[in-house]
Amino acid sequence: MSAIASRNALHAFALAALVAAGAEACASPGVAQAATARARPHARAHRPAGHTRHAKAAAKPLGAPVAQTLRVYTGPNSTRLVLELSRTSAFRIESDSLARAFSVVVPGGVRSPVLGAPAIGDGAVDSVTFEERADGFRFRVHVSQWFPPRVFGLDGESGEAARIVVDVVRPGQAERDLAERARVDALSKSAHRIVVVDPGHGGEAVGAVGPRRTYEKDVTLAIARRLKDELEKRPGVEVVLTRTGDYDVPLRERFRVAERYQADAFVSIHCNSSPRRSSGEGSEVYFLSLASASDEASKNLADIENAADRVSAGPSGAGGDDDLVGILYDLKQNAAMQQSSQLAEFILDEIGSGGRLTSRGLHQAGFAVLKSPVVPSVLVETAFINNPTEERLLKDPGFQQEMAEQIARGVNDYLATAPVNVRGAANASESTPPAHLGVSR
Repeated sequence: MSAIASRNALHAFALAALVAAGAEACASPGVAQAATARARPHARAHRPAGHTRHAKAAAKPLGAPVAQTLRVYTGPNSTRLVLELSRTSAFRIESDSLARAFSVVVPGGVRSPVLGAPAIGDGAVDSVTFEERADGFRFRVHVSQWFPPRVFGLDGESGEAARIVVDVVRPGQAERDLAERARVDALSKSAHRIVVVDPGHGGEAVGAVGPRRTYEKDVTLAIARRLKDELEKRPGVEVVLTRTGDYDVPLRERFRVAERYQADAFVSIHCNSSPRRSSGEGSEVYFLSLASASDEASKNLADIENAADRVSAGPSGAGGDDDLVGILYDLKQNAAMQQSSQLAEFILDEIGSGGRLTSRGLHQAGFAVLKSPVVPSVLVETAFINNPTEERLLKDPGFQQEMAEQIARGVNDYLATAPVNVRGAANASESTPPAHLGVSR
């Protein structure tokens, strides 16, 4: 039995035990026909919790919700539309499958004079239109082929949202699945070493933001692309990116890409950020801890990164340690944790030898993206994006290339000593991701 098949059997056993104990199970993500969440506006996503008391104390009547901006993120499997309102508001969905269209209705809402309808036409969404009626603001989406949309609001009380997220499925999912399975099968039969590189964040999940408005999601993608090029200079190494553009990928789907490809290593690229303005410096590398984090700062960082899944996966697909019991069983039977530690050490040694950044050492924490029990996995915090000096470095293509070369040397050092991963076609053909996920093929 393969490692992944063994893991699945253990997960089934663990789930049965949890159900017998009366544990609650989360429902699978489905088609949203009405709002199920409430969210703060995009620019205020990190407002301190202490502000809530003042908000509750305010008794002023609220003005009409204003539709302010529409952000569009095109991924390989779906297109995500994010409509931002001036305040939290109720909303509902009205579908018209015959017209291949649906409307997001904000009762009592109005349109900002600066809100324009973008030209999309990306193969999933044909067009969008805006309209004000007596019952409020309407955001109408015309799709190229009818699939029920996935719609949810973010972060808040039931029935209202300030950001309304719409996922539209791209036609041709079956063909894309076949193409990926063919690639996975081909690599499984080869002697190539496979490395999955994960550019952190993406799409609406922008990650940390620097003083000069540098987004973590942009830096991580730039470094990941350069890292792919560097690694593939070595004969016999193939690299798969979890995303190739500006779109969201849920955290657990990222490591499942590595499992489908039965990768030799998984490297997630991130930028660090300190809660104290302009403070923090240097690089550090993490591998998984299933118990407590190695220190309080590591725990806080993992909590922040894991919270990004509330945007990427939506309220019904994020959070939870549904696979934790299975992971605990599997980790007793394989060397993934030890290999992850070795991979982290090799990478940190190479970054430290560059002399540009302070080495902050190796750490462990419960990052959701590292929870594969069968693929050695690490998370690299390249530099502090909130530090103005390091933000300038992170934006510099020369530094991005230097960081990619250092990480690549560390991965190659690890591959030179790590056992060759024996792959099987049965594992390679594991199920592909749901159609609404923007996973790179």
